[in-house]
Amino acid sequence: MTGNTHPDRGDRSTDAIAWWDTVLDSNNLDSGAIAPTTRRRVEQDIAFASSPDWKASCAWLENQSTEGRLILDLGAGLGSHAFAFARRGHRILAIDSSISRMQKLMERARVSGCADRILPVVGSAENLPLGNQTLDSIFTKSVLIHVQLGRTARELFRILDQGGRAACVEPGPWNPFARLYRKTAAPGEWTGMTRYFDHKAHREVLMPFSREPDAQAVAPFYGFSFLAFIFQYAIVSRPLFHLTLGLLNALDRMLFRICPGLGKWAWFHLIRIEKQHDGR
Repeated sequence: MTGNTHPDRGDRSTDAIAWWDTVLDSNNLDSGAIAPTTRRRVEQDIAFASSPDWKASCAWLENQSTEGRLILDLGAGLGSHAFAFARRGHRILAIDSSISRMQKLMERARVSGCADRILPVVGSAENLPLGNQTLDSIFTKSVLIHVQLGRTARELFRILDQGGRAACVEPGPWNPFARLYRKTAAPGEWTGMTRYFDHKAHREVLMPFSREPDAQAVAPFYGFSFLAFIFQYAIVSRPLFHLTLGLLNALDRMLFRICPGLGKWAWFHLIRIEKQHDGR
């Protein structure tokens, strides 16, 4: 979502928009790869996007209400999360810095039957094309790791209405299985456009809202359950993926509950943000 290169990566920085413009596969791994826009493939991607962290994000954003709302999907990419939200009765403002990905998103939206609920917008996370206090629901996943975080956090604060909520799901640096994957199999370009979310980053995104990254604001996801994703990306088997994810995710929840300090080693964290009515 950043304008070009990552501000924290210096000489290793990668032109993010140029790279994402060429990555049109829903696995977001290969430059030049293009996912087939078939109903079967789009349905598979929606099912994969409906993960435990996304379901927890729904619970936070919907706040026990079944009423449809307008949700900003920041860094919407190819739209799998947007379509999953749309099928829950919500309308989606899908923003991404890549024109190519927005075009592909709408092609997939038509196939999924969600096009009438999706409004695509090309824009930057650091300078959102929205007025002050215009939205009450924001979702983003694996996007803030690519942006100028301080500016983006202030933009989230600016556009959220009083009482509005944001759910930000971002990967951390410490999960040992994820670290091994990043060193051996992840695209090399990620090194130049990614800042994985540690405690300092959690604090930075919460700062405009006068919140601290405590257990109420930051929830861990995927410790051992990272291993289930082998059956999504390496040895593709949907039944084995869902079976192992369910079993290992239950183990992770128990471990994170018994020993909260283990949350540092989670692959992802859900950052729950709420803009208080006093403006904080």
